[in-house]
Amino acid sequence: MADLRELKMDFTLKELTLSCHEDADIPGSSSSVELKDKKLVCVEYPAVVTSADKMLETLGGEKAVSKTFAHPNRRLELRYRPQDPFCHPLCGNRFPSSNLVLRVRRRVRKKDPKDAEIHMDILGVIGTTYKFQGMADFQCLAVHSEGGKDTSLYDKIILRKSENQEFFEKPVPLFLPPAIFSRLDCPVDYYYRPDVYQKSLHEFGNNRNFIGLNRARRPHNAIFVSFTEPTVPTECLEAAKANWARISVKESDRQAEEQLRKMFESRPIWSRNAVKANINIHPDKLKLLLPVFAYYMVTGPWRSLWVKLGYDPRKDRDAKQYQLLDFRIRCSTKHGYSIADMPVKAKRSALNYSLPITFNKSGPQAASVMELPAKEGPSISRDPVQVSYQLKEASYIFREGMLPPHRQMFYQLCDLDVESIKQVIEQKGDEQVCDERDGWCRLGTTDNLRDMISAMIKKVIRAQKPALPVFPKKRRRISLISKDPGRDLDPEEEVQDDDDKEDEEEEDEDDEFLPSEGSENEMETEILDYIVVMMVKLGILVAVAVFLETVSAASLGVVYTEGGMVEGKSIRVGLFRRMDVFKGIPFADIPGRFEKPKRHPGWDGVLKATEYRQRCIQVNLLMSDTRGSEDCLYLNIWVPHGSKVSTDLPVMVWIYGGGFLTGGSMGANFLDNYLYNGQEIADRGNVIVVTLGYRVGTMGFLSTGDSDLPGNYGLWDQHAAIGWVKRNIRSFGGDPDNITIFGESAGAASVSFQTLTPHNKGLFKRAISQSGVAFCPWALNRNPRKVAEEVAEAVGCPTDDRMEACLKSTDAVALTMAAPIIAPGSPDYPGVKNLSLSPVVDGDFLPDQPGNLFHNAAEIDYLAGVNNMDGYLFTSKDIPSLGDKNQDTLVEDIKRLLAAYTKETGQAGLEIAFAEYSSNWGSTPTQNTIKTAAVDIGTDYLFLVPTQTAIVQHAANAKSGRTYSYLLSEPSLLAGPGKPYHDWVGADHADDLQYVFGKPFTTPKAYGGRQRDLSGYIIAYWTNFARTGNPNKGNLKVPVTWPEFTSTGQQFLDINAKMNASSIGQEMRQRFVHLWTSTLPSLPSHAQ
Repeated sequence: MADLRELKMDFTLKELTLSCHEDADIPGSSSSVELKDKKLVCVEYPAVVTSADKMLETLGGEKAVSKTFAHPNRRLELRYRPQDPFCHPLCGNRFPSSNLVLRVRRRVRKKDPKDAEIHMDILGVIGTTYKFQGMADFQCLAVHSEGGKDTSLYDKIILRKSENQEFFEKPVPLFLPPAIFSRLDCPVDYYYRPDVYQKSLHEFGNNRNFIGLNRARRPHNAIFVSFTEPTVPTECLEAAKANWARISVKESDRQAEEQLRKMFESRPIWSRNAVKANINIHPDKLKLLLPVFAYYMVTGPWRSLWVKLGYDPRKDRDAKQYQLLDFRIRCSTKHGYSIADMPVKAKRSALNYSLPITFNKSGPQAASVMELPAKEGPSISRDPVQVSYQLKEASYIFREGMLPPHRQMFYQLCDLDVESIKQVIEQKGDEQVCDERDGWCRLGTTDNLRDMISAMIKKVIRAQKPALPVFPKKRRRISLISKDPGRDLDPEEEVQDDDDKEDEEEEDEDDEFLPSEGSENEMETEILDYIVVMMVKLGILVAVAVFLETVSAASLGVVYTEGGMVEGKSIRVGLFRRMDVFKGIPFADIPGRFEKPKRHPGWDGVLKATEYRQRCIQVNLLMSDTRGSEDCLYLNIWVPHGSKVSTDLPVMVWIYGGGFLTGGSMGANFLDNYLYNGQEIADRGNVIVVTLGYRVGTMGFLSTGDSDLPGNYGLWDQHAAIGWVKRNIRSFGGDPDNITIFGESAGAASVSFQTLTPHNKGLFKRAISQSGVAFCPWALNRNPRKVAEEVAEAVGCPTDDRMEACLKSTDAVALTMAAPIIAPGSPDYPGVKNLSLSPVVDGDFLPDQPGNLFHNAAEIDYLAGVNNMDGYLFTSKDIPSLGDKNQDTLVEDIKRLLAAYTKETGQAGLEIAFAEYSSNWGSTPTQNTIKTAAVDIGTDYLFLVPTQTAIVQHAANAKSGRTYSYLLSEPSLLAGPGKPYHDWVGADHADDLQYVFGKPFTTPKAYGGRQRDLSGYIIAYWTNFARTGNPNKGNLKVPVTWPEFTSTGQQFLDINAKMNASSIGQEMRQRFVHLWTSTLPSLPSHAQ
């Protein structure tokens, strides 16, 4: 200890540097220090830091910390498990501080260790400090418990990377976090309430409260009853009587008790607001008084109401009049008002709401029931304050001509004091049993009542709105932004231009300012006109755009189609941008078994198109069961709008893939994020997007190869949907003469077939095929009879002339499960050869082989391409070592795979093909070289060569139709160190889907800036092509000009996130295209 004291003394005596300037040092004395301008932020991290990078990751990174610092009222979030969405953050409060960051250097002489010098430099000033003062919230781990064993679900429920469709369709155990984790996204400050009842609970060891004592409710001893409970209580709890007796010490309390007793004698069911409107009692005391006389209904038609003890409304038909009607004021311009001019203001303002990550909340207000103010008794005040807790009558009664006090109201039917409403309520049907949803009312009664109340409110709004001013005709509209703000504006003043010409008079007539008449949006137009005039009268100078967003939100509302009226959902997608989304519109009737689709007979009323319908019946991914329904011919529509309702927009119709066996119009779903959600394409490209459903598997493509069961029913479904779009899309704001169909994989092959059939003449103008065309070896079934007989035998049907009738009468599930099993592939028999349920040349939809039908596509603009490693998904299944980073792939396996693909050409074809693919191997090829060659073989045979063949055929037969070719070469998101794919893996099959549908924008945390750039490029090219037939011309800019494909130049675009002038290629893999289309077919064995 003596040594330490001496050393410290030495420090004090030696030179002390307090500045970066040497001349500022004054040994043994004080010094005025020059502070640096560098301002720092301090984070008092509540843990031991072993890695600064990981510590920063728990805070969200430098960018997140910077964003938090930019907002003075935001808290700094800390997540101990950043990638876990179920991990709640710990929030740090922000405090001003005036601390310094010093760099201290100690120098010791070698000869004399006690001779040491301390130098200190000021690095910066800490002006802000974040301190984590609260405790961390509960952490809920996603696990599945079964058989006493807990298994983590994180790899199954958290999307850490881009996954294929198989991942999303795998069965996952049901995981429901406790209610507290469903309700709270972030922890909040806990204000502990000193409550004797909470303490008593703790003393008795009651550990059922998962949230903790600080969140425990004050006991009021109410009895809660659900609709399904067989009996109702007849007596209150003794604790309820004791609690009320404890606080009922004043005369006013006893009067309130007697009043409540009489109320329940006159009427057995009351709402809380109705009681508060009839009795003047403090709300906290009412909580303790109500359980003495009534029990609380939790569910059913009397939910949230207090029911007299002993009375069971489920056994009394007269209880219908006491049922609850949950009514919310509808907010849209078609109801007479929008959010900006809502006639009833919000009970709680969003402007005063503080998120849990802010710290400007007011502290808790301590109060005790025993300290409630009373009206009677002595007072030290000269003028005692009269306190009233009684609500107004309007809080629970509705009458015609009034506005509800709140936007959402809970009325009892007996409190709807309108004669026409009473007549609807009194209508009697055949209700014999009290239903949990409708109680004793007829089905649909509550919906009718809501419509009637909404109509009455709309009438009140119209009556209260001031009359619109009338202007003489031939008056020019006055600009809202005046050149002279000081000048008083007169809306009736006529504005004269210097040059009075005829064309300007015509312009005056066009700009005539008169209220709109007879439009479908008459109400919103009147409101808009009225606001404009009032602003001009008052001299308010505003931009039109400011109130267009809030007053006149563009929406189609109810749309008239050939089948009836439909109404979707309008969502806001940005400033001045909204989108109408229609889900589940039927484009055909429920299809007959193995028959072409028929037009839908139509429906009555308005069809609420707000939910996806079931996909067509099909096997699941494990082929162990079925899912879907035969009632599946529905489509979904996304319609973008600006400040006005859109008209004449290009239309893009999506056809999904899935090997003609699986798939749906909405695609795979993860956390309500559907793969084929058309919102991003529609919004960014300003196009209408349509996705359709069609029959797959046995129900869609089973064929006997003759007129008995001709097949191609799935293609006919697609044709019917395209025809429906052609006939009806104008009602949705689309241009029926500018329709583009596009699809991927089997959907891309379907697009190709739709361009080739003669039945689609004039139905659409353009087409896009992504990784699939009619020439693909898996796209056309050349022996359908064999497959049909296998299915017939599997379901117990004969294979003679009785087969058709038997198959048509067989259960749909049995037929679906009878589809040929997709067995795991091998190098000798690749799995893709199991895809036998596919389109056929039926003499009708496809009257000839695809190669002979390209004259039908001569007027169609065609854009097609592949991913540069489309074959990886399939070849890695045929040769398992291909995808294993720790296992070598044998050259012999490559030869076996090639032999399977060139089987018809014999040994000669195998040797020629292998020599071509191994020409650049050298004497000792690396594993990357061998494995890449295997992927190239699969990609060429299954996708690239057939696609190039179709592109060449289209260009050769085209008249007005243009042709474009592409190769997507973006590296796979699953490739790289620590990831399942090899570093060299490029764009795998279906990798393009995430970019086409804008997933990097929808789920930005799962992608980086590179992926967002690529998605933006693809959406630009695709939607420009849909708009003009040229991917370079349209509403969106593109990084590189895409040249048209011609028979002579054969140019294509190499698409990736880093495109430049070198992205233009020519004669895509021409050596290998020539191998598969010319060399191998010319061999003698091929002709036999």
